[in-house]
Amino acid sequence: MQKSNFKSTININMQRLGLIPIKIVMIAGLLVLLQWPASAAMKLSIMPEDGTNSLRFGRVGLPTTLNKEVNFRITTDEDQQYQVFQRLSSPIFNERGEQLSEDVLMSAGVPGSNSVGNLDLQNAERLGFSEQLIYTSSAGGLSDSFALVYQVNAEDVTANGNFSGDILYTLRPIGGGAQEEIVLRAYFDISSDLSIRSESSSGSDYLRLDQSDVRADQGYVRFDFDGNRDRELKIYQSMIDLPRDELNRSLDENVVKFFTSGGESGELNYQDRTNLASRRLLIYTTDSAQDSVFVNYMIDEETKDIQRAGTYFGKVQFDFESTSFADTKNIDLEVTIPPVFEMETAFPPEGVSFEGLLPTSEPQLKEVIVSVKSNLGKVYVVNQRVVGTLSNEEGQPFDNDFFNVKQELIDGSSGEVNNEEFVPVSEGDATLFFSDNAGTSSQFKVTYRLQPYPKMQPGDYQMAVVYSISEI
Repeated sequence: MQKSNFKSTININMQRLGLIPIKIVMIAGLLVLLQWPASAAMKLSIMPEDGTNSLRFGRVGLPTTLNKEVNFRITTDEDQQYQVFQRLSSPIFNERGEQLSEDVLMSAGVPGSNSVGNLDLQNAERLGFSEQLIYTSSAGGLSDSFALVYQVNAEDVTANGNFSGDILYTLRPIGGGAQEEIVLRAYFDISSDLSIRSESSSGSDYLRLDQSDVRADQGYVRFDFDGNRDRELKIYQSMIDLPRDELNRSLDENVVKFFTSGGESGELNYQDRTNLASRRLLIYTTDSAQDSVFVNYMIDEETKDIQRAGTYFGKVQFDFESTSFADTKNIDLEVTIPPVFEMETAFPPEGVSFEGLLPTSEPQLKEVIVSVKSNLGKVYVVNQRVVGTLSNEEGQPFDNDFFNVKQELIDGSSGEVNNEEFVPVSEGDATLFFSDNAGTSSQFKVTYRLQPYPKMQPGDYQMAVVYSISEI
């Protein structure tokens, strides 16, 4: 009874002190707290498959992808249809404050994971800052569950580091009413793991070009890369060691040609045949995550007789550069120039034939073009051998005072001809041309002149002329 009287006294004292409003407020507040659980009849719960309270991808690499599944459950005892939405509620940043594009995350519904409602997100879609409808309940608003799969679109990642961003989920009754929001934080790690692999037609770090070998008269160097996170990757080529032979003679820049191919995800330069130069050349640029680039090489057929025969060794350097990456790969280059020592003759269409001569006819001229190709670096001569004399079918000779020959250099060729003026064509051997001291390829013209004379005998006259080249 004393305890009961104590309570009554307090109440009476509070009333006397004019504290009745405070008492009423406290009771009202207590009623609100008691009624709140009864109004929470619609609830959303989210649970990643690993049991954590966040979406953790770990390390994301190229070109592989990593999927993470998230399970959703909606419990309700209300007969009201509802929907679930998702969107990014914050940008995706790394520890340096670098922001990725808003659509770097992708998601898709797991078919068959829901029971009674409709999984609106069927195909993989990019997740942005705009609301995306992912689920609609049955018309009666029954409880249900479903699952979504998330993936980092690694090809859109343009920086490296530890990234995080928030995904906001909203449970919203259709027709109005209190909605619920839950935030799930996503984490993933992007490392700067640009990987470049190289191979050549002759070996990993070696390229052989040999014009005398049909299996090695052309070659290539191939580069495959992946994991490019930077916005721009460039590949440069340069000759750091010009090819030289055992006597330290250098290979002319015109001899070896190169051109680029492949590179479908970037921009290729030098797709036409270009001289292999010592200067630094930008051959490829890209902002793609992965690609394959070929650099093709061959010996120029038109210059093989210009370059001294031999085997030449050099080194080609390739530089790979981006904002946060630099690497160099060297390829040893071996170029073999086969020996060339050959002569070609070009006769008039009708041959060296003099037709319809009369004692009073004008002299006739016939020209033979002699071309010599040599890369031996040795002095050579071109000789003429006259077999027999110019005679008719009865054996009567043509006076060689009226059958003459001379030679003339053409096309700026070097060397020296033996006869710049006409001299009689004599039986036996005669030198027509001497090369320069370097044995350079050359070209000259041999002109034969046949001049009728009063006492010549009728008939068909013939003789054999043979050209030959030899080293001195």
